[in-house]
Amino acid sequence: MRTLVAVSLVVFLLAPVVRAANAELPTVLLFPVTLSDGAKPDLAAEATQAIKTYLRQTGKADVVDFDPESVLFKRALREHHIKPEDLVAVTTLEARLRVAGLIGADCAASGDVSVKDDRVKASVWLAQTQTKKVWRTEGVTVVSPVGARDRALSNAMQSAISSVVYQLVDHVFKGGKAGAAVLAPGPQVGSSVAQTAEPPADDAASHVDKAERFAKAGDLASAILEYRNAVNADPRNMDTRLKLVRLYEQREMHSQAIEELQRAQDIDPENEAVRQEMAAIYERRGAPDKAAKVLTSQADQRPQDLKSRLAAGDYCWKHKKFEEAEEQYRRAVEIDPNNPVPHERLALALAVQSLFNESRKELEQLAKLDPKPEPKVADERYTGLRAFADGDARNLLDQYDAGARSFANREMTRESYYDFVKGIAIRFDSISRFLEALTPPESASSTHRHRILGCSLMVQACTSTLRYLETNKASEKESAAIFAAEARRHLETAAK
Repeated sequence: MRTLVAVSLVVFLLAPVVRAANAELPTVLLFPVTLSDGAKPDLAAEATQAIKTYLRQTGKADVVDFDPESVLFKRALREHHIKPEDLVAVTTLEARLRVAGLIGADCAASGDVSVKDDRVKASVWLAQTQTKKVWRTEGVTVVSPVGARDRALSNAMQSAISSVVYQLVDHVFKGGKAGAAVLAPGPQVGSSVAQTAEPPADDAASHVDKAERFAKAGDLASAILEYRNAVNADPRNMDTRLKLVRLYEQREMHSQAIEELQRAQDIDPENEAVRQEMAAIYERRGAPDKAAKVLTSQADQRPQDLKSRLAAGDYCWKHKKFEEAEEQYRRAVEIDPNNPVPHERLALALAVQSLFNESRKELEQLAKLDPKPEPKVADERYTGLRAFADGDARNLLDQYDAGARSFANREMTRESYYDFVKGIAIRFDSISRFLEALTPPESASSTHRHRILGCSLMVQACTSTLRYLETNKASEKESAAIFAAEARRHLETAAK
């Protein structure tokens, strides 16, 4: 009776510690994975971490490592809830369940990994502390022959453990608490349940078939399980992997989706659909920088692929990363200098940054490569590029007026005002030349002339202002005011 009270007290004292992460979830005490049949020692730690990661990612359990050096176990030893000998040679299932019970964990778990004939077999067991019931699942994944052997082996092991853990959890945890709603009463210690046979290479299609039926019926958990089995049976089938990824995303299992895509990239680095899917996931998760990196990396790995380079530039443009877009479009021009598309995109990227002189050079090249574009293409090209000139011209007018007020109020020295006006003149001149390089549609030819004339008159207004500042002649100041008024009238007419 005293022993029972003592154990109950230990559980009461320690349970809050092991459940600190999430009081609603059952806690699993995880023991290190064992290795057999050709598995290298360095796989043990990775496999153990994989079980821990995937258990947590299911959202149905929290995990505590069996680590006698951890704070949890040191506290238990210090308070005499566990004796030092309890933590030595904890290799039998009974011993592990006993330790799990002493620290208040709901379950104990571990696994085994073996490698044979380019196949990784992962077996994971999970036992309930109170009932001593055990569930055990195993799965096999083929090691991809593509890429570095160590990375391919690691990917296969991760894939096998991911599949096994999700399968195991689907059998054991249907509610929140361990064993609260298991599929069956559960076998006794030492038995196994839901064992998966080694998947034959030609069995992938049947798993896909089942997955599609489950997905159509709304049973996404079962569909994911079947797609994982299909991927394990046929690792190089990217279509199946992408279907699995999309189901992960549908269930908001973003980490699993990205990990699956990373494995897919290791197997088929050239697969554009995989990269596009990864970029889309990062974008949906609000990480456009990572998405852009995926696309630019794709373009870097395929340096002569114009489509990939333009896709990277377009993504940067879409997310207002204009300098990055400019860089990608410049590289696209280098890939195919005689293709008008990269020149047009680069002209846009330069214009949006107010680099009108450089943009004009691209427009001049574009006119040579595409002298007679389709009317719709020409109209859209003109409208898009002209809008940047309009915006800058309005801003420069406001700056010109603000500078004049600051100088009149003695908030700006003559020297500073001189440099300021000179800068305005240079920028208006670049806009004027840029507009001259544009070909407006017939319906916009009149307003286009007003724009060019307005910018040219502002250059003259600035020139007269500079002469006034040099000579202090009132006539130059008056000329500047007249030119500026005329320029504003033309620009306002063009804007109507």
